[in-house]
Amino acid sequence: MEDTATVRESVKTPLKWSNKVCLPTLRGFTILELEEIIYCEAQRSYTSFRLTNQKTLLISKPLIEYETLLTNTLFFRVHKSYLINLMHVQQYTKGEGGTIIMSNGKEVEVSRRKKEQFMEKVRQVFKY
Repeated sequence: MEDTATVRESVKTPLKWSNKVCLPTLRGFTILELEEIIYCEAQRSYTSFRLTNQKTLLISKPLIEYETLLTNTLFFRVHKSYLINLMHVQQYTKGEGGTIIMSNGKEVEVSRRKKEQFMEKVRQVFKY
């Protein structure tokens, strides 16, 4: 049996970062690979996760929490209501802000304020 000091020390040791996210649900939690998430959509103080298996998870936390959690990943907030996974972008059409077509066919508008940041992120990720 480990002594208390050893347990405390192991808690302080940072865990290896993974490409997964833990989402709290009514029954407990669900762990997802980041690649499984196509986009997240704000629904007042809830966040709806649209997944590659065509399922949707509704989580009782606002989108801003997931934007913060997924900083420095391939997720980007293109609009006040949408946080997208850049790996699921299939097409971008120019416009005032522009429109993105995601891998599930969903059209997502890019806000005028976020257009330049979005294009810069695409250039970084895809060497465009």
